[in-house]
Amino acid sequence: MIVGEIYNIPLGEDFLKRVALLGSEKIKLGERYKIFLPSFRSCRELKKNIILLFRKTSFFLPEIRSISDFIRIEDQKIIFLLVRLLWDRGFHASVNALYDLAVSLCAFIRDLVINNVDCNTVAQVVPINMEEYVGHTIGIINDIMKSAEISEAINVSISKINCFIESLQDQKVMAVGIGETNYYTRLFLKNVMNSKYGVLVICGSELQNGKNYQIGCELMSSDVKRVK
Repeated sequence: MIVGEIYNIPLGEDFLKRVALLGSEKIKLGERYKIFLPSFRSCRELKKNIILLFRKTSFFLPEIRSISDFIRIEDQKIIFLLVRLLWDRGFHASVNALYDLAVSLCAFIRDLVINNVDCNTVAQVVPINMEEYVGHTIGIINDIMKSAEISEAINVSISKINCFIESLQDQKVMAVGIGETNYYTRLFLKNVMNSKYGVLVICGSELQNGKNYQIGCELMSSDVKRVK
């Protein structure tokens, strides 16, 4: 059941200016929200828009952060560990080749982890003519992820993400323009919508009669307000 507020900003309107107006109303009421957006650039633009609205008065600028600050995997550490692991296991290529391979492997591992997918389930949706190749690759990935150091680095990243999401319970949080890009952003959005202090701002979504917002495979019903 959704207990938070949901706002829709229709397509064609200046999204961040409308968000700034909504944020300014919360500020005027003395409500201290943490605002999360998808990117660093959108954070910078929202700060600029809020400052312009309050340029003649004193106010508390809310905490405005990119969700990618928190929902992420420690790529550089894992890449370093992969380069060393590949070298130790006989992949004696050039440094550049080893690094490129480590980056590709890390991207695949990151996608598995951030989407909460078991590596072995990937093999179940692979075309028959690619089974041997993909099966060999997945075997290598499984072997790599059994490495104590890499497994620890992944677990630390997951623990940080879970701690971040749990830390927002019972706090005033505004999620702005954040899509369901992976398992953890979906979990974050559900927590925001299920909190009485949560505010979700969506842009140009297909809303059936202005009342439905789809998250994951579920169609949840709630009152959706239009930002004026």
